[in-house]
Amino acid sequence: MGKTIYYNTTNESQEQLNILTEIARNQNEKVLEIAKQLKIFSASKIFINMPLNCPISSVRRALNTLEFKDFKVKKTGGKTLGLYGKNENEYTLTEASMQ
Repeated sequence: MGKTIYYNTTNESQEQLNILTEIARNQNEKVLEIAKQLKIFSASKIFINMPLNCPISSVRRALNTLEFKDFKVKKTGGKTLGLYGKNENEYTLTEASMQ
């Protein structure tokens, strides 16, 4: 997986930032594992199948990183109803995710 970024919006210390970056990396890996099982997915579909105790915003962050930084997922153009009654983007895997 490419370079994982923790969005340090709370100005954490370098030590804490290292820990949080590793947590984000693990979340990205878990999201990608689930995505490979589902083939077509949304944040809510990943969240429902997520073995980690994390908020759905962490799943959305992971999808953003996997799409724009790692190029492992891409939007299909489709929408699906999410957990909170709002439409969500659907994603699929890219060729890069198979490597």
